[in-house]
Amino acid sequence: MSRLNKTKLSEVLSYLDNRHFTLSDFEVEFPDKGNLYVSVTFRHSRNYFFRISEELTTLAGITSFASGAERKARPQTREAPGDFMALQVHQCSTFDECIERIPIWCSNLFSELRARNPELNEIRELQEELESRFNQHIEDPESHFSKEELERVYKNLDALAERVRQMEEDHTITQAQLKDLLAGIEAMKSNAASLPKGIWAGLTKNRVISFIKKIGTSPEARKLAFEVAEKLLGIKP
Repeated sequence: MSRLNKTKLSEVLSYLDNRHFTLSDFEVEFPDKGNLYVSVTFRHSRNYFFRISEELTTLAGITSFASGAERKARPQTREAPGDFMALQVHQCSTFDECIERIPIWCSNLFSELRARNPELNEIRELQEELESRFNQHIEDPESHFSKEELERVYKNLDALAERVRQMEEDHTITQAQLKDLLAGIEAMKSNAASLPKGIWAGLTKNRVISFIKKIGTSPEARKLAFEVAEKLLGIKP
């Protein structure tokens, strides 16, 4: 039988039934002895869990076994995944504070599961490849584009604008994505006239990567990304 009262039990279960998950997605235990009070395990991947326990800590919050050190039992959570680490421990002032971390953990868990999406991994791989190509092919990055170079940049960007308009006509991208892409192309044109080549290339690279994240990793999207690299920096895919 749980040592927690019915109010706290209800709060724990309520937090687990949220916009990302249902209570059935979790194995929930309320141990009746020991320092562990709540144990939540994600049924679909048991590497993900949330624990509430009481641990002996010093006033600074660091467990100590030193003779004569002043220690106090304080509630803490043990979360996998954590806010930014695979596993994190949070020292809390109250038990309620521990319970209130459950929706935060659920959000972190959902983000972690999404990050395992093969398409997101493919986007990261494409990003690394684009960054490598851009970084390796910038000559004289401190200089500005000459008049002739600017004319060539503008011509290539106008060609890209026509290319994305055709993608929208072919229903490869949506009207909203087309609007976003065209606005980005206009920003590239404006920046080319005022920024050094290296800075302009860096901004352009990041904008292209942002495009790909928004429209996905279809063959058409990948082709568009490398067309930008080829046309603007003379890089061959």
